[in-house]
Amino acid sequence: MPAWLERNGEVSALKPGLKLQAGDRIVTGGTGRVLLRIDESGFLKLGEDAHLDMDTLRSPVESDGALNAIFKVSRGALRFTAEDSVFRHKIILHIGNIMATIRGKNTDIWGSAKTKNDTLCLIEGEIAVQSGNDPEYIMDTKKSYYSVSREKHEHAVKSLPELKLTNWMSLTDLESGSGVLVVNGGWAINLMSLAGKMNAKNIMQSMTSAGYPVEIESIDVQGQGMYRLRINGFKSKDDASAFADNFEGVGLIERPWVAPL
Repeated sequence: MPAWLERNGEVSALKPGLKLQAGDRIVTGGTGRVLLRIDESGFLKLGEDAHLDMDTLRSPVESDGALNAIFKVSRGALRFTAEDSVFRHKIILHIGNIMATIRGKNTDIWGSAKTKNDTLCLIEGEIAVQSGNDPEYIMDTKKSYYSVSREKHEHAVKSLPELKLTNWMSLTDLESGSGVLVVNGGWAINLMSLAGKMNAKNIMQSMTSAGYPVEIESIDVQGQGMYRLRINGFKSKDDASAFADNFEGVGLIERPWVAPL
């Protein structure tokens, strides 16, 4: 967090387990990262301060047995991995001005879209890449990358040192113990408890607009009805504690506390 889902003109905090659809946009904030599951054998990771558009997204059931998708990253870094699958893939990735067509099921790529240049790295597999009116180029050499200068409109293909690849991949990894939310996560942080439901709803809406999936829970405190604001679904106690520590003293939140679900 923070991370947002933009759908049909509305913006909401991104929550684990949401089923995405064509036309959706995922946005991450300065500390936000997202992992998207693609059927049962692939995933897409999005780094910080990134924009990802689901231009086309049709499941194998909807498109004659093939996963048909066009993902567009206009800003930020991503990693796309497709492993063995019972489904055929028809996937195109736009990373800034670079277009990459996935040519096989065992494919692993990393890319980033920046103000001055766009980069696409082939970790494993084979892809077809193209930029602007340049001819299509087949990339099949592991740990090589394709770079395009937006200012000079030039591209180059180079080999990639192992250390640089490791550094790049770290920009899209979700690190355990850093505040990760997951489907069916077993921990929560309680932010505050309020007597007035309207006050609680106003604060909840403010925080969800800021990219945090806050929920309201009705509780009883010594016979008095209260409303507690909390974020559910942290992967571990360490993840919940890390987020609570960073959120202490933010806005009206004085001392958030961790609790099991």
